[in-house]
Amino acid sequence: MVMMMMMMMMMMMMMITITSTITRIIWLGEAWPVDTTARMTKEEEEEEEEEEEEEEEEEEEEEEDEEQEQEQEQEEQEQEEEEEVEEL
Repeated sequence: MVMMMMMMMMMMMMMITITSTITRIIWLGEAWPVDTTARMTKEEEEEEEEEEEEEEEEEEEEEEDEEQEQEQEQEEQEQEEEEEVEEL
């Protein structure tokens, strides 16, 4: 008799867990607790990568601008030297 009661209790517990997991699958779309922070970190990583790419592009543009300025300065110096040579 006691064995029958134990078996019934075990069956009830199994049925409850099975039905609860099935309802979680149907209603929540998940069978176990899902770590949502991992999803957030992936999105954050993508945002960080985009920001880094933008920063790199800005740095490259700044370097190009600096190179252009240096070239202009060199050309101006050369022109001044040529003018001085012509004056002499």
